[in-house]
Amino acid sequence: MDSIGQYIRNIREEKNLSIDDLARITLIKKNHLELLEEDNIEALGGFGVVKSYAYSIVRKLNINQGKVISIIENKYPEYKVDNFKSLEYKQEKKFLISANMIYAILLITITIFLIIYVVDVFKNSDSLIFKAHAENKEVQAEEQVPEKIMIELPPPAERE
Repeated sequence: MDSIGQYIRNIREEKNLSIDDLARITLIKKNHLELLEEDNIEALGGFGVVKSYAYSIVRKLNINQGKVISIIENKYPEYKVDNFKSLEYKQEKKFLISANMIYAILLITITIFLIIYVVDVFKNSDSLIFKAHAENKEVQAEEQVPEKIMIELPPPAERE
C-alpha cells in the first residue's frame, strides 16, 4: 500500500503536473509539497498538516477522498485517534443585571430610605406637636383658672 506522499506523487504524475503546477493549483508551497511526497511528516509540522494538505490536493484535483482516507486509516494507525474527546464549552452562569434593573433597584432603595426618613420625622414631630399641644393646654388651663386677686385693705383704724 502506498503512503500519502507516494499517493500524492502518483496523482500528480497521472495528471501530468509538475510540483510547480500543483503548488499553483493548491496554493501549497513547493517545498511543502516536496516534503509531503517524501513523507517527511515531522518537517511539515505533524500528521495533521499532512492530512490537510492531502485532502486539499484531492479536492482541488477532483479526486475521490476515499483512497486518502483508507491510506490514513491503514498506513498510519499510530496517528489514528480512537477516542476523540470533544472539548465542551462550558458557559459560566453569570448573573447579569441590565441598566434598567439597576435604575429600578436604586429607585426602590431611595424610596425606602425616604419613607423611613419621613416616618421618623413625623414620629419625632408628632411628639413635639403633642408636647407643644399639652403645654398649650396647660397654659390655657392656667389662664382659665381665676387668679387670686389680692386686694390690700387699709388697716382697720383707717377704714372708715
